[in-house]
Amino acid sequence: NWAGAVNSSPPSGRFAAVKMNLTLPKTLGPDYFQPNNEYYAANAWLGIDGWSHRTALLQAGIVMEVNKSISEELVFRPWYEWWPKEAMFFDIPMGPGDDIQIEVVMFNATYGKIILENLSRGEWVARKLKSPYPDAGLVGSSVEWIMEDF
Repeated sequence: NWAGAVNSSPPSGRFAAVKMNLTLPKTLGPDYFQPNNEYYAANAWLGIDGWSHRTALLQAGIVMEVNKSISEELVFRPWYEWWPKEAMFFDIPMGPGDDIQIEVVMFNATYGKIILENLSRGEWVARKLKSPYPDAGLVGSSVEWIMEDF
């Protein structure tokens, strides 16, 4: 299940970047335990293409999860991906209540960049990426901001 916003009307021919800020939650899932349902997860992400151009999607986000049968600790796993290649994870500290900024940049059809900054802790990471396959080029026809659960 997901919800979010899609903009498929580039202001000048194509989108070149998309950015979002979010505050990481302090809790996830209900306060009570449900039998056979103690794992809760959500994913906040943004990306370029993927909506109207379905052969490529440059995206980044944060998986938030808790497995209450193991621990009450909320775990954050920041990631990036040039779909259809699998996601890779960033190694950057973050915790409940931290303010995060993520930016996805498209330099051209085959090169892009992901920047993730923890504004609360003053730390950041960035990755320059190349299209993983010849037919996975970006066109910049849409940008998306999505929140999903799984």
